Amino acid sequence: MISLKEYIINEAFDDNLKLSIKDKSKLIELDKKFLNIMKEYEQEHIHMASVVNFKEQINELITASKENNYDFKINLKYEKNKFSDKNYVNSLLEKLNILNEEFRTLDCFVSKYYIYRIGKVINQIIFFNEFLTNNNFPKLKFIPSKELYDKAIEFIIDKKNKFVDKKELAKTDADFVEKYNAYDAQKRLQKIIDDNKLEWNINVVDNMIPRMAVRPYKEFRINKKSKFSEIDLKSLEAHEIGVHVTRLHNALQCGLSIFCYGLKGSNIFDEGLAVYNSLQLSKPKPNIIFYISLKIIILYNLYKMSPVELFNFIKSLTNAPDFVISSGILRASRVYLYSSVNSLSTDADYLNGYLKVLNMTQKERDDILKYPIGPEQIYELETIKKFLKINNFEPI
Repeated sequence: MISLKEYIINEAFDDNLKLSIKDKSKLIELDKKFLNIMKEYEQEHIHMASVVNFKEQINELITASKENNYDFKINLKYEKNKFSDKNYVNSLLEKLNILNEEFRTLDCFVSKYYIYRIGKVINQIIFFNEFLTNNNFPKLKFIPSKELYDKAIEFIIDKKNKFVDKKELAKTDADFVEKYNAYDAQKRLQKIIDDNKLEWNINVVDNMIPRMAVRPYKEFRINKKSKFSEIDLKSLEAHEIGVHVTRLHNALQCGLSIFCYGLKGSNIFDEGLAVYNSLQLSKPKPNIIFYISLKIIILYNLYKMSPVELFNFIKSLTNAPDFVISSGILRASRVYLYSSVNSLSTDADYLNGYLKVLNMTQKERDDILKYPIGPEQIYELETIKKFLKINNFEPI
């Protein structure tokens, strides 16, 4: 039975979370402004670091490694985009700075989340404008922890995590044959989304490099050129729909777009939960642990070794093809990955997040699926729940 003292403390705490009618209206108004700016930013952000010579650089690194050319340097060339337009950048920065000040004057529990995200976006815009206009790239040297690196080494040298060639598997197992095109995948995955009442639309597009991408504004894109196997589609259902789409859908139910665009570190749980979910399948897609471990090994050594030294080091650890190693190094070298919307350490989030999620109870996993928080908010989760319940926001 709750004591009178505890009851009084809880009531006082609830009063601090309860917004006045005026403050709630103001928060909703500012949240709509935030949502509109983030939609604009997100649409342009995906083009921030489009590399025009990615494939050429992959082949050049492979050649350099075969020739033991330790003087080889990565030279990625980026497309100009709106973030190289000073007028556009200044206009966007002005809107963000005004919005930032408005949140600073709003006495509200969640204001700090908006302030953090807006500040991060401002820094990224300035960073990219400087890079694209002056080719001045101040390298953000994120290095994973030694503990995480040691775990990645342990995983990648374990025989059960060795690289598996899916083309070889397809010769004896029909589940690995890429017999579905983008439209087949769209039809099948859209049905799963509709059956789960997630209200997300899958679109086939021809202007993207990855096979698929889930966007915060209720869109799931599939590359028109992509081919899929049965294993791929089941993995996509578990990874993309079971976690990314579901988590974003749940974020919209919270009623504030800050939850949709991610609290600090939310990507760690996002990717960690997606990896965990994929590995629960009776027949998981191969190379999941291999790839998330490879990302850590590359990030840890990217600034400690030359590209060829790093290539050769990884080759000594694994049976992976040259293309896989080279593309992994080039991917980590792109500006984009050091300035992602969600985290400075996007490539590290997969293994880091997976290890955190692996050690959770099922209730904790259910909580982070329903509430798209990061590790830093795990101890604030009950407060977040109370804030949302007390103020009763309408779903977006």
